[in-house]
Amino acid sequence: MKSTMKKLVSVFLMIMLVSALVGCSAKKEENKGDITPTSTPTSGASEGDNSNSGDEGEQSGDNESGGGNEAGNSGDGNESGSGDEGDYYVPEDFDPATVEGKKLIAITVDDGPDGAGTEAFINVAKENDVALTFFVVGNKIAGNPAQLEEMLKAGCEIGNHSYSHGYFTNMDAAAVKDEIDQTNELIAQYAPGAEVSFVRAPYFAYNDVVYENVGYPLIDAALQESGTNYEATLEVLLGAKDGDIVLMHTWNTGSLQALQDAIPQLEAEGFAFVTVSQLFEARGIEALDGTVYRSVGKNILNDYEVSENLFTGENTASGDWSNWETAVELSIDAVEAMTEANAIKVDYQSTAGPCLILSSWTGGPNWIQLTPSFDTGAIAIFTYEDIMAAYGEDITSVDAVYVRPYGADLTATCVDMMVKK
Repeated sequence: MKSTMKKLVSVFLMIMLVSALVGCSAKKEENKGDITPTSTPTSGASEGDNSNSGDEGEQSGDNESGGGNEAGNSGDGNESGSGDEGDYYVPEDFDPATVEGKKLIAITVDDGPDGAGTEAFINVAKENDVALTFFVVGNKIAGNPAQLEEMLKAGCEIGNHSYSHGYFTNMDAAAVKDEIDQTNELIAQYAPGAEVSFVRAPYFAYNDVVYENVGYPLIDAALQESGTNYEATLEVLLGAKDGDIVLMHTWNTGSLQALQDAIPQLEAEGFAFVTVSQLFEARGIEALDGTVYRSVGKNILNDYEVSENLFTGENTASGDWSNWETAVELSIDAVEAMTEANAIKVDYQSTAGPCLILSSWTGGPNWIQLTPSFDTGAIAIFTYEDIMAAYGEDITSVDAVYVRPYGADLTATCVDMMVKK
């Protein structure tokens, strides 16, 4: 009897052990890849290109991280890797044909990764299937490292916004290079596979030391958020033109809301949202190191031919903002005679490019500064449509028109009036 009881107890214990093992295995499989990332919120407000609100917050933990655990599918047909070096999710190659015939806009977001603010912009990118470019600050990465991979998972691009967010113009060549290198190393550490192609200098601070030592194309902006004002920023976004690069900040909830509301309206107007790299690729423009870009419009050079030469020579002007010397003063008669078939082409040598100044003292706006409709880094074109949109008055009220440097010494070698073919 005792022997029989011992056998029954043994069988019962064996059944219980097997059941426990099976249950444990099932539970393990169920939880596989379900570990959310943790992050430490930044300790305070970071200094942005505009004053910031100092928003803080932890990641929501809604997305899976690599971190040595197998992550699930990102939902767009690309699997993220195991977290081993070189095995992170990287967005698919961009096909310019997918945006052919579209107007393009590149939304750039500075000052992350900073927790809740960055997470909110990443979620906008995912929920609306739009690509953003995040210019990250190196000394913030260790506090929110998983957000770099989340940017890539959302189909976004990562750019370099320095390590300390200091003024490059107060640094020597070695310090500028170190600011770029430190941030690149951290990006490579936490988002292997991410390719850094552009730098945004904090405060848009440039000088010859920056141009000569940054080692990347510099991304400025054609449009900027209007402080923290939602309505004003929405108006800015809805006034975008093809090829514009737009500046926003992770901490700016007004800009976040404006972007959310502008996306469907801009898409309805024929805009596609692209990263900065995709913008250059779609336009067939090679970005030059040490050169500043604010927009990358459609290449319209082949749509025009020269109708009249307005200047030929080598007229150089200082890019010092305190020096309002102009490169070339244009014929006011030629400008007033422009129609929608015309454009002004400027051949130049400069790392920051030209702008067009329209000045009036007899009526109309006193002073308007216009960025190019299209700019290769050596040739800039200002179309009649963009001149009129900026001036907002009858162009015959203009009293003087100048080609002026935009922040670096500029030599204008040729200025032509163009006409559509």
